[in-house]
Amino acid sequence: MALKTFGTDAGFWNNAASWIPAGEPAGADDVVFNAASASCSVSATTNALGSFDSTGYGAAGSLTVNAGQMLNIDGNAIFDGGVFGDGDVTVSGDCSIAAGATWAASLDLILDGDGTLLSEVTTVPIEINTAGTVTLGADVYCGDFTMTAGTLAGANFTITVSGDLNGANGVTANNFGITMTGDSPNMAWIDASEQITLLTINCAVGAVFTGSVYCKSIAGDGIVANTVQRLRITEALDNFWMFTGTMGASVFLQLYADRSSGGAIITADKAITVQAVQKTLTMDGGLCAGTGDILIHSAAAGEGNFSKVDMNGQRLICDELDLGLVGINHSGWIIVDGIMAVRNLTGGAASTTNTFHFGPGSHVEFSGLADFDNIAVTASTDMPPEIVCPAGGSVANCVPNNPIALFGDANVDGGGNNENITDFVNNQDYPGGLMMRGIGGGHAAVPFTP
Repeated sequence: MALKTFGTDAGFWNNAASWIPAGEPAGADDVVFNAASASCSVSATTNALGSFDSTGYGAAGSLTVNAGQMLNIDGNAIFDGGVFGDGDVTVSGDCSIAAGATWAASLDLILDGDGTLLSEVTTVPIEINTAGTVTLGADVYCGDFTMTAGTLAGANFTITVSGDLNGANGVTANNFGITMTGDSPNMAWIDASEQITLLTINCAVGAVFTGSVYCKSIAGDGIVANTVQRLRITEALDNFWMFTGTMGASVFLQLYADRSSGGAIITADKAITVQAVQKTLTMDGGLCAGTGDILIHSAAAGEGNFSKVDMNGQRLICDELDLGLVGINHSGWIIVDGIMAVRNLTGGAASTTNTFHFGPGSHVEFSGLADFDNIAVTASTDMPPEIVCPAGGSVANCVPNNPIALFGDANVDGGGNNENITDFVNNQDYPGGLMMRGIGGGHAAVPFTP
């Protein structure tokens, strides 16, 4: 093992005369590029170096790794100055990329051992592909970020990604955040058991989900492009939704504890699914799928199992609201005490504990068929709730325990309703109701925003 310093004459890595002392670095040698070192080209894959340090490098030259070749570092590495090329840099120990370094977006950095990662350069493409553990030593900045294998110990730091994101199945990752900042990045993080703690999407041009994206909470004001892939929050933290941008992906939520949403959950006409086992999601803003559907059901079959959404006075908007799963005893409950506008309502045929609760002063609009079959209906007596059906809307099999006023331009009683449903044909005045205060009046779902 020897210490090798690249000299002041530009040349190729494997040129013996370029090194001090003379000779190409052998395996386990420690390599230094300093302020006096000239430009160097790696035209053939290097021996496995003991360490690499280019602190202060760059005044007199830069390092280029040619396509198909590798700078192979079987130890710790510190990068400064200019690092270019179309090849690979492999580091098996600690890796630090200084803020003053320049790194080509075409030069991949592969971490294949145990070590701490520090990077302040937004262009470096980073891949973790190891049987060991890579630990974040601080917030990390990079271009593409790929995790193929191994363990990422996040230490509650954040990786800011200006390129694509790709997390494979079978990785181990914990206590880390991802912030997406680039335009039109591809995104996938597909391991359900190793979720991003906080995913922040600030992409001004829509991010494209190329696979499922699993996270525990989401923030940002960016754009997710229209996609068939899902955002899956299956270990939701409390106040998990802080995202205020455009969500072009369907959203799947799974609760293992009672949770507050933290904000309005809004998609761009994409479905929202809420799944839990005897847990409640309390909304801190509207729940809006636009022309998409909302599905609420238990994650496990069994009498008494349910998934509950408490709208907490917030607005709910969707095309079809499904409580429970058809043919499976996975029940869904909803509590509405504000304004709700949907087209159809259905209840899972075998879900015997589906429940719809109309809270005080609730105002619910159905522009299609609201079929309460297989849904238990309860209604507050503090301020009688009301259902409004514009043209084409009707209510069937609604058997509430207390009175509910039913409004429509014509008889919208679809049959099967009990005596607690009062049909006010032609929107007759209903003392004390929201109709009397100019709210509702047969509007379709679209005008409402959460």
